[in-house]
Amino acid sequence: MPKKKKPLKRGKKTRSRVSPKTKPKKPRRAKPTLKERIARAKKLEALDAGKPTFKVLPRALIVAPDNVPTAPPPVITGSVGRWEKGASNLEADVKTVQRLLETAAQKLQAPDLDPKGVDGKIARDSAKSNTVAAIEAFQKRSNISIDGLIEPDSQTWQALVQAAGSNNVASTSLAVITASVGRWEKGAPNIPADVESVQRLLQTAAQRLQAPQLDPKGVDGKIARPPAKSNTVAAIEAFQSLSNISITGLIEPDSQAWRALLQGAGET
Repeated sequence: MPKKKKPLKRGKKTRSRVSPKTKPKKPRRAKPTLKERIARAKKLEALDAGKPTFKVLPRALIVAPDNVPTAPPPVITGSVGRWEKGASNLEADVKTVQRLLETAAQKLQAPDLDPKGVDGKIARDSAKSNTVAAIEAFQKRSNISIDGLIEPDSQTWQALVQAAGSNNVASTSLAVITASVGRWEKGAPNIPADVESVQRLLQTAAQRLQAPQLDPKGVDGKIARPPAKSNTVAAIEAFQSLSNISITGLIEPDSQAWRALLQGAGET
C-alpha cells in the first residue's frame, strides 16, 4: 500500500515587532523667526496695555484727533538706592530707575544724572555706585531731601517719572542716528549719541524678543577697540544673525539692519 503523506505543518505566523529604537522621532520645533518674535512681543505688549489682541475692523481704528495713544507708566515694586538704608534693589526696579535717570539726563542736559549704564545692579559700596550718585544728583537738582533712595510713590519717584517724560503718554518720535555704528575697521565713526541710540534699541529688542544675546550690556556711548571685545558689536551681529541680515557688525542710517532694529525694539 502506498504510504500516506504526512500533512505539512503550517508555521505559526509571527508578528513583527518594532524596536522602540526604530520609532519615528518627533520633529524638533523650529526656532521662531524674527517676525514671529516681534508678533509675539506685540501681543504681550497689547495684553500689558489692556488692548485686544484680535484684529479690529478698519472703522474701529478711527479715533478722535484729541486722542493720544497711551502706554503703561513705569513702576517699581521696592526701593532703589543705598543698601545701608534698606533698599531692596531688585534687578527689574534698578533697571527701571537707571533708564529713567538716563532719559532725564538727556532731556535736562544734565550728565550728572546719567547712571553710566543699565545693568540692574547697585554697588554695595554706595560711594562707588554711579546709580546712587545719579539719584542723589537728581534729588539735589529737584530740591528733594538727599538720601540716595527712591521708593515707590515717593516724591523722588514722582519727580523722576515727570522729568523723564514718562507720564503715561507714548512717545511718537522715532530714534535717529546720523552715522554708522559698529566696527571701527569698517569705517564707523561711532559718535557717542548714535552709539547710545543703538545700545538702547538693542536693550529694548533683547527684552521684547526675549533674546539676551542682543543685550549690549549697558548704554555708555562707546565701542571698544578691538571690536572683538565690544559687547555692542557682538549684540549688533547677533541681531543681524537673528534677522537673517548680512552680518557686518555695522548699523548705518536707513539701512536694512537699522530698520529691522527699529521694528524689533517696537519703534515703528
